[in-house]
Amino acid sequence: LKDKKEWTSAESYDELANKMSAALQEIPGLSAGFQYPVQMRFNELIAGARQDVVCKIFGEDLDSLARQADALAGLVKGIEGARDIYVEAVTGLPQIVIRYHRDKMALYGVSIQDVNRLVRAAFAGDVAGRIYENERRFDLVVRLPEKGRKDVSSVSQLLVPTARGVQMPLYQLADVRIEEGPNQIQREDAKRRIIVAFNTRGRDVQSIVQELQQKVGQQMKLPAGYYIKYGGQFENLMEARQRLMIAVPLALLLIFLMLYFAFGSLKYGLLIFSAIPLSAIGGIMSLWLRDMPFSISAGVGFIALFGVAVLNGIVLITEFNRLQKESNLSTLDRVVKGTQSRLRPVLMTAAVASLGFLPMALSQGAGAEVQRPLATVVIGGLVTATLLTLFLLPVLYLWVEHRKPRTAGGHVTTALILMLMSGSHSVAQEISGQRISLDSMLAVASRTNLGLQANRKQDAYWQARSEHVVSLPNTQAGMEYGNINSMKTDTRFFINQTFQMPVVYRRDKAFYEASLSANRAMGALQQRDLEREVRMIYAEMQGLMERDTLLGRLDSIYQRFGDAARLRLRTGETGKLEQLTADAQVRQLFVQKAQLRADLSMLQERLATLLNRRDKWLPDGSGMDVVLPGLTAGSIQHNPVVEWWQTQAKVIARQNDQERSRLAPELTLGYSNLSLVGWQSPDGIKQQYFGPSQRFGVFGLTMGLPLFNGAAKARIRAGEVALEVHQLESAQSYRSLEGRLSELSARYQQNLIQVNYFRETGLSQAETIIHAAATALSAGDISYIDWTVLMNQAVQIRSSYLDALQSMRKTVIDIIHLTGKQ
Repeated sequence: LKDKKEWTSAESYDELANKMSAALQEIPGLSAGFQYPVQMRFNELIAGARQDVVCKIFGEDLDSLARQADALAGLVKGIEGARDIYVEAVTGLPQIVIRYHRDKMALYGVSIQDVNRLVRAAFAGDVAGRIYENERRFDLVVRLPEKGRKDVSSVSQLLVPTARGVQMPLYQLADVRIEEGPNQIQREDAKRRIIVAFNTRGRDVQSIVQELQQKVGQQMKLPAGYYIKYGGQFENLMEARQRLMIAVPLALLLIFLMLYFAFGSLKYGLLIFSAIPLSAIGGIMSLWLRDMPFSISAGVGFIALFGVAVLNGIVLITEFNRLQKESNLSTLDRVVKGTQSRLRPVLMTAAVASLGFLPMALSQGAGAEVQRPLATVVIGGLVTATLLTLFLLPVLYLWVEHRKPRTAGGHVTTALILMLMSGSHSVAQEISGQRISLDSMLAVASRTNLGLQANRKQDAYWQARSEHVVSLPNTQAGMEYGNINSMKTDTRFFINQTFQMPVVYRRDKAFYEASLSANRAMGALQQRDLEREVRMIYAEMQGLMERDTLLGRLDSIYQRFGDAARLRLRTGETGKLEQLTADAQVRQLFVQKAQLRADLSMLQERLATLLNRRDKWLPDGSGMDVVLPGLTAGSIQHNPVVEWWQTQAKVIARQNDQERSRLAPELTLGYSNLSLVGWQSPDGIKQQYFGPSQRFGVFGLTMGLPLFNGAAKARIRAGEVALEVHQLESAQSYRSLEGRLSELSARYQQNLIQVNYFRETGLSQAETIIHAAATALSAGDISYIDWTVLMNQAVQIRSSYLDALQSMRKTVIDIIHLTGKQ
C-alpha cells in the first residue's frame, strides 16, 4: 500500500478493505481476503487457514459437508463484522466417467474386464512388447496421445473387440461423459472436514463467534455424526483467556505479598492494594470510550497497569509513615503535609508511564491492533488511579489510623471467642455424654470393633480350610480313535485319577489347624491391645473430668474474690493491679476449661471410632483405682504375645512338613477300554476275528517319584533355619516382656507412694492453705496478690495429685496389658 497520507478513497484500513472487497465481488468465483502478511501466516499456523475465524465442519459424506458449509456461510453473511467469507471447495474437478451398458455388452459377448483393460491402456498405457538394446531391455508401452486422453470424443471412439470378431466403438457399449467429481478430501483427527472461514472487522472475535454459535444452534440441524469446531483467532483467544485466568490472580497475589513484606503491615498493604480496582475502572472506561473490544493485549495491559498503579500508593504511605516517626503531627496534619510534599512525585510517576505509552495508543502502523489496546488500558487506568489515589487513599488512611486500638482485654476476649467457635461445644455448656462403666465399654468394644470382626472372619476362613483338606487333581478322561491292530478303525476310552499319599493330607490339615491357632492368638493379641487402648482413653477422660471439677471449684472462688476486688477498687481500698490480677486469673481458668472440653470431645470421637459407634460416652469413674497383687516374672506366661510366638512356631513347623510332603510319591489309578478289530490268535494257534463290539479292559496303577528333589530339600533346610530364627526372636521377645514388667512394677510402686502421700497429707494441706488464705484475705492480713500466690500453691498441689493419679492409672493399665491381671 502507499503511504496513508496519499490515500484518496479511504481513511482507515477497515474502510479500504471493505471498498476493495466490494469491488472484487464482481469477479465470479474469486474469494478475496485482506490481512497483514504476518497475521495471515500466524492464522495459517494456528488453524490451517489464513482467515481470523475458521469453522471446521466434520463429517463423512462430501456432498453433505458441502451443503452444510454453504448453509453455514449463509449464516455468517448475516452477522455484522464478518468479512471476506471463504468456503473451501471440495468438488468441481472435471473427470471422464464411463458407465457400461451391461445388456449390450452381454449381447455382443464383451466382458467388463476386457473393456477395463482397453480403457487402462488408452489412459495409463499397456505393455505391447519389448525392445532390446545390447544388454538392456525396455518395455514398449502404447496409449492414446495426450490430446486424445482429454477429448471425450476420442475416448468414445475407442474400438472394443467383440466375441464375433468385429470391433465396436465404446460409445455403443457405454455412456462416456465429463462430470464434476471431488476436488480434494481434507482430513483432521481421522475425519473428513470442510472449512468455512472469514475475517473480522469492526467487532471483536468472541462476540461474532458467540452470535454465530447461537444461530447455528437455532437454524442448522446437523446430521448425526456431524459437528462444528471453531478455531483460528477465536481458539487462540480462548486458550489465552485461560492462561490469563491464572496469570492475573497470580500477579495480584505477588503484588499484595510484596506490599505486605515491604511495610510489614496488613492494613497498609490493603490500603495500597486499593489502587488496583481504581486503576481497573479507568482501563475499562478507556476501552469503552475508544470503542475497543477486550483482547489479549488488553489483558496484558491490565497486568502492567496493576504494577504501575501501586507506585503512587507506595509513595504516599511511605511519606505518611516517615512523618509519623520524625514528627509529632496529628494524623490529619501528616496526611495534608505528606500529600502536598508528594503531589509532584505522584504526578510524575503517572505521567512518565502515560506519556511512554502514548505513541502506542495513537499508533496506526503495522502491529497497531496489538499496541493500541495495551496502551489505552495503561493510560486510562493511570489517570483514574492517580486522581482517586490523591483523594481516596488519604481518606482511607485517616479512617484506619483513627480507629481505636483494641485493649489487651479485647484481644483476650476475641481469642476466646475464636477458640470457642472452633471447638465442638461451648465452654458454658456442660460435658455431654452417657455415663458408662469400664467393663461395659470393654464388652461393647469386643463386640463392635471392626478389627476384631475381621479377625473372626479370618477364623472362619481357616476353619473351612481345615475341614476339607483332601484336594484331588482333575480327573482325566479321554478317547482315542485310529488304527491299532489293523487297517480297521479302533477306539479307546480311558479315565485316570491321581492321588497324593495320606501323609500329605494329614500335613495339610495340620498346617491349616496351626494357622487357625495362630489367627486366634492374633485375635487375642488384638483384643488385648484394644482393651489397653479403651482403658487408656477411659483413664484420660476420667482425668480430664476430675480436672474439670477442680477448675469449676476454682472458677467460683476466683469469681467471688474478683467481685470483692472490684468492690474494694470502687471504695478506694486497693489499686487497679489487684482487679487486673483477678480478671487475669478468671480468664486463664476460662481458657483452660475450653481447652479441656475440646480435649475431652476429641477423646470421645476417638473412642467412638474404636467402638464403631456414634454414641458420646463418658466414664462413670468405676474400675480405675486398682491395687495390684504381687507380680512375678511368670506373670507374663499368659500374655497373648507369648502365645502368638508359640503358634507362629507351629505354623513354620507345619510349613516345613508341607515341604517334606513334596518328597512323597504320587499314585495314579486308571482304567482303559479299547477295541482291537481284526484277526488275532488268542491261544497262539487258532486265528480268530474280533469285531468292534468286542472290547478289552485294562486297569493301571502308576507311581510318580520325585527323583529331582534338590530344590525341595533346599526349601526344607531353609524352613528349619527359619524356625530356629523364630525361636530366638521369641526368646528375645519374652525377655523384653520380663524387663518391661519389672520396669512397670517399679514405676507402679513409685506412683503409689506419690498418690498415698497426696491422699494422706498433700490434699489436706491444700485445703488448709485455701481456707487460711481466705480467712486472712477477709481479715485484711494479706493482700490479694499474696492470696493469689497461696491459691496457686494449693492448686499446684491438687494438680500434682491428679498428675500422679493419672500416671498410676496408665501404669496399671500397662501392667494389665502385660499380665492380664485385673
